[in-house]
Amino acid sequence: GFTASLFGESRFTGEFGGVPVTIRQLTSYPAETEVTFEVTVPKPVRFTLRVRRPKWAESVSAGCDFSEKPGCIAVEREWSGTQRVTVRFSCSVKIRTDFCRDAFVTRGPLVYALPIEAREHQLLAYETRPFREVAYESLQREREALRIHEDDRGSFVYEPAVSGSWREQTVTGKFWDGAQTQTLSMVPMGGTILRKVTFPLAADKRA
Repeated sequence: GFTASLFGESRFTGEFGGVPVTIRQLTSYPAETEVTFEVTVPKPVRFTLRVRRPKWAESVSAGCDFSEKPGCIAVEREWSGTQRVTVRFSCSVKIRTDFCRDAFVTRGPLVYALPIEAREHQLLAYETRPFREVAYESLQREREALRIHEDDRGSFVYEPAVSGSWREQTVTGKFWDGAQTQTLSMVPMGGTILRKVTFPLAADKRA
């Protein structure tokens, strides 16, 4: 059969047992953790469609029967005409640590960042518009020193975007500046310009 190892809006054409096969991925991954596979064949043919199960996926569901295989799920059936299978991966917010033992926040395939407001300065304008060079000046330098206290690791909560825009989904949690706790919202790293992604872990006692 065929194996979907990578996720993203795409179209694959191949052949199985002499029958042409077209498989489209319909998804906004990694903004969402749901992928629809649209399989089209000119005549009935039986094969297995395997879908990689990401390590971050806590559970997986689909609108059809499937079996669990090492590192993937398998949908074995006779395909006819155009059929769709939607695979959904469930996940939760995780506080992970990098090689420097600093913390960073993930949910599924996305890394979240604390946005830092900035002022844009144009450095150079080219005759070929709209190309130009710009720099950004931080307006929230205090955010650069924030840490995550060990006691607050479990405070981070995911909120989907009401607008449906992936840039507006948030993870809200508590940050420690050495004197007080602040509750702030993070957004997907890809939706930021200036940002703080990693945070030293604090274990000192708080007043």
